[in-house]
Amino acid sequence: MWVGEAGEVREYDPKTGQLLRSLTANGLNAPNGIAFAPNGDLLVANTGEAGGVYEFKPLTGNLVRVLGTGPSFDMAVTPAGDLLVSGYSGVLRFDWTTGNNLGVFTSTFVDGMTIGPSSVGGCGDGVLRAPEQCDDWNLTGGDGCSSDCQVEAGWTCSGGMGAISVCLAACSDGIDNDGDGLIDYPADPGCASPASLQENPHCSDGIDNDGDGLIDFPADPGCFNAASDNESPQCQDGIDNDGDGTIAFDGGASLNHGVPIAKPDIPCTLGPYRDQERQDACGLGAELAFVLPWIARAANRSRRTS
Repeated sequence: MWVGEAGEVREYDPKTGQLLRSLTANGLNAPNGIAFAPNGDLLVANTGEAGGVYEFKPLTGNLVRVLGTGPSFDMAVTPAGDLLVSGYSGVLRFDWTTGNNLGVFTSTFVDGMTIGPSSVGGCGDGVLRAPEQCDDWNLTGGDGCSSDCQVEAGWTCSGGMGAISVCLAACSDGIDNDGDGLIDYPADPGCASPASLQENPHCSDGIDNDGDGLIDFPADPGCFNAASDNESPQCQDGIDNDGDGTIAFDGGASLNHGVPIAKPDIPCTLGPYRDQERQDACGLGAELAFVLPWIARAANRSRRTS
């Protein structure tokens, strides 16, 4: 149990009431509201003259940073991870990652505060209502619930009507999305990571997506692994993509009944799953190509004058 008293932040054993330790820092002379950040750090609102919100590592007691200035009375962390701090100037909103001040909600004095579902309703308020498919308490897409509260492809959102939605990627949602009897990462080889949005990418879906007669990994050389989602990268598509007269990793043989139609593209010999035929013009080779002619001319001049 953490409390602010006597200019310190003190941790007590909640069962015995025994004082376990005290945390303090320069300027922290009137700790008031206490909360925990999304990363588990301890946040302390300072109502003293210096003000601000002090962030401590709870295990070591080390001070991480101070957010804001001016007396701070209470705070709360939104599901989106933003920090709301109340004080004389209203409720300030901070981006937790950067510490940037995102603005003021109200310009009047605010003492206590908390975060809860809105009674007004609407997308982003953290309460699922029809016709919403999901509501994860923010209006940011790419996290499973779109900016207009629709479930995004590759995600599963749970929570039910009247509750906040929790959205999980296909490879971490506990569901056998592709019906192969294997669930999520790492059990399902179609999942590259827990954040993957499909359990059956092209290289493990049982379909000849590129029409070359070869299906999935490892049969199709265009597949780097079972989690790859492209059966026909440039180095295995039978096309001279870079216009250098050479084709793919095998001269196009895999797409021409085993008969090459050109010489192999050198960069593609590193792997048919590469999606770029052109060699990157970087490293020592490109620089030598520029410098060597000048070196040769200098050497010739030296011979003529010697």
